[in-house]
Amino acid sequence: MGSVDVNPMPEVLVRPRSGQAASFVRNLVVLSLVLVVATLALYYPVHQFPFINYDDRDYVYENPQVESG
Repeated sequence: MGSVDVNPMPEVLVRPRSGQAASFVRNLVVLSLVLVVATLALYYPVHQFPFINYDDRDYVYENPQVESG
């Protein structure tokens, strides 16, 4: 019988090389920054809108449970 070279750890489970790890971290940081910038850009116009007070009177100001503490 011939000898068979068996790798106990498949390539998927082998630790990435340092360049691959750095690339992964860089991609993760870039993705995080893109998400933060996109979220800020999306919600930035909200600061220009006035506060709307539809139900505060009923649920807060005139609520006996809230007034009693």
